[in-house]
Amino acid sequence: MSLEHKKHFKEVSPTETVTKLKNILSELGIETEETWSEESFVETYSLRLTFKGTTIGTNGKGITREYALASAYGELFERYQNNLLGIIISKKESGSDFYEAPDEKIVTAEEIVSYDNSLMNLYFSNRSKKDTSIKEKAKAFKSTQKMDLLKHNLENRYIVVPFYSMRDEKIVYLPRGTCRRFYGSNGMCAGNTPAEALVQGLSEIIERVVQKKLFLEKPTLPDVPDDYIKRYPYIDKMYAKLKEQEDYYVTLKDCSFGGKYPVAALVIVEKNTGNYGVKLGCHPDFGVAMERAFTEATQGNDIFTYAQRSHIDFSNLDSSNSMNIYNSYKLGVGQYPYQLFGNKPTYEFVPLKDVSSMSNQEILNYWVTDIINDGYDVLIRDVSNLGFPSYYIVIPGLSEMWEDKDVIFRAYNTRFFISPLVANPTKINRSNTKYIIATMEFFMNCVLENTMESYCKFTEDWPCENFGCDTRFFVVMCHVINEEFSIAAEKMKYIVNMAQRASIPKDQFKFYKGMYNYFVAMSQIHDHNKVLEYLRVFYSEDTCKKLDNLFCVPKQVMVKLFVPKSTDSPKLQEVKDSYKQCQEIIHKLHSAQIKNPINQKDIYELFA
Repeated sequence: MSLEHKKHFKEVSPTETVTKLKNILSELGIETEETWSEESFVETYSLRLTFKGTTIGTNGKGITREYALASAYGELFERYQNNLLGIIISKKESGSDFYEAPDEKIVTAEEIVSYDNSLMNLYFSNRSKKDTSIKEKAKAFKSTQKMDLLKHNLENRYIVVPFYSMRDEKIVYLPRGTCRRFYGSNGMCAGNTPAEALVQGLSEIIERVVQKKLFLEKPTLPDVPDDYIKRYPYIDKMYAKLKEQEDYYVTLKDCSFGGKYPVAALVIVEKNTGNYGVKLGCHPDFGVAMERAFTEATQGNDIFTYAQRSHIDFSNLDSSNSMNIYNSYKLGVGQYPYQLFGNKPTYEFVPLKDVSSMSNQEILNYWVTDIINDGYDVLIRDVSNLGFPSYYIVIPGLSEMWEDKDVIFRAYNTRFFISPLVANPTKINRSNTKYIIATMEFFMNCVLENTMESYCKFTEDWPCENFGCDTRFFVVMCHVINEEFSIAAEKMKYIVNMAQRASIPKDQFKFYKGMYNYFVAMSQIHDHNKVLEYLRVFYSEDTCKKLDNLFCVPKQVMVKLFVPKSTDSPKLQEVKDSYKQCQEIIHKLHSAQIKNPINQKDIYELFA
């Protein structure tokens, strides 16, 4: 192995990285908490790093504890400096005279759609409006791009921030809300040097490009030859240890599509169950790519748990579904096409370009050139205000996390609209339940966004949260408000079945089963009191009293279930304290943005 590979293409030691980042946080007066997972079966390490007093943080993983810790702190700075912590606070709360960054502009839709850049050109090409008038484009943009209006109470104006176009060699302005929706955190990166950070960001983008190709093109992948793996003794050791396990089938796959993409996949199949896990890793050095497949698969759980992420489906029913692909990006939970597991590969294994003697700067230069030569633009924004190189890379047409469809934007707009309703159930009524139902059902199969916690903080536990049906239960209660008992019964039946599988406490299960029977009875008898007369034959008086109290006036069900029973509960105080802490964290970022301004034109010098 080359010296660069032994250093995992890091410019300094992980200990130096952590020391530097801890010192920056200390100077800001920000404390963190580290929660470590157990060492994995293949001797990799992972942890959760959070801002102290909050649940906001990032994950870290690595081949050693030191590399895992550096990974966690690096990702924390990547998200923090990109202001992507999941915190929404007003200008007044942040104490700044800007919304996102000092170099932002507040512009009209007409100004945005007149910009000649690769993102806006793609946006209107995908809507067959590239050659239409400014007025028509602005109308189309306004109809879906409403997040800035909703988040910051802007009236027919939008936030744009500067990026540097590597293809056109100029500053371009991109709408912040549109970027967040299209790309999320994909392409956000941090590293000890600009080149190290940007190589990491491109690696993440290309990994997801290949991931999507696996779902859509359904190739059968070649194995990485054993003699090639043996070039990297520490990877060969992990691989051999896994292959010794009789209850699992393990293989390393080449996802390069004939040598184009430096992506490897670790495939772990739990025998006799149909369960499996597929984890990709990407880096121009294929050894590092394979290493990342292992460390990602063991992040936060043991590697054999990862083998239960997916289940084989020979119908390929949902494999091409955009929600399935998104879930695979975010959590590695995806139904891959069965063809992936075939014996006759679509292409032969091709050794990747040898970069072992190249620096991160040299790798970055050739990689960006290759992407531009493939017809794409590479847009880069420098956000290194706190003193640690961090960036946001956007490659229109290549790095999108979601399909470019208006329905996605509208769903997120409505989601933002209903979140305050969820937080204040007294405002939920028949006229707005349709928005709640439609939105929650749209995101029902989105693993990260189908929890009540993702809509708002609650001072108590959400019903059915302990077996993953909290949003479904909330939807059922919306149907109750509308007295749509047959629909409520149909959806409650699924919840009861899931509760039974989860073996929840007997009293909880009894109550949910009683609800289901109540809804079925109401759909037939249409009389609350008569239904309870029948139910008293089958259920205890205590259960019937609960059902009576909860459903005697359907329009009050949300208040009874979800209005906090106490205004001074410890959890409520915890939520308030966390929000206050988050305000302070954002305020410190904004202060650093003002103190350490960045000229995006300087990005050109990184490649000069």
